[in-house]
Amino acid sequence: MKKTMIYPGSFDPFHLHHFIGLVYFGNKYRMERGIIIPSYSHPEKNNKADFEKRVEIIDTWLKDTPLGFPVDVSLSEKETGSTGKSIIDICRNKNTTNYLLLGLDTLFEKFRYFDDNKKIMEMVNLIVNDYDHEIVVHESKNGETYIQKLTESMILPTENVILDSNPFSGLHSSDIRQYPEAHLNGFPKNVRRLIEKYYME
Repeated sequence: MKKTMIYPGSFDPFHLHHFIGLVYFGNKYRMERGIIIPSYSHPEKNNKADFEKRVEIIDTWLKDTPLGFPVDVSLSEKETGSTGKSIIDICRNKNTTNYLLLGLDTLFEKFRYFDDNKKIMEMVNLIVNDYDHEIVVHESKNGETYIQKLTESMILPTENVILDSNPFSGLHSSDIRQYPEAHLNGFPKNVRRLIEKYYME
């Protein structure tokens, strides 16, 4: 069965942390395919122009700097209306073993609100990307993984949870939106032009 990594997010914009995460987790867990799901149903990012510019940045980056395995950008959220439904649609492919890559902030702030998140947990191996190394404690007991992040906690009813850390952390999309000129060197040449076009003009 083909090992597929599913990576949802707003990606506003897609940046070095996201790309290194794809490379690192993809190589470490020997992925054979990657699927990026840019959010369309996000309350602040649900207009066509905004969605298309974020997709253009991702497509351009992947074209200019290909990985060791094919990565597709899914546009399915425009049709399904939710990240959760898009993930489930991908997981219905019986010929794949699916790994869902989530940042720690996404796990605690958004994943619990995904449509059918319990069903998703039954269909994937969950890679929790310790975004800013904010995990205070985690332990596994009786097939459940308990994760505490600062003042929050979550119990995941599955034994298919992988806790890992992106070697490049500390950069958020909001940093780039606020100070794009300070982060231009972190983008490939053709992507840099798009950042200047969409985030600096």
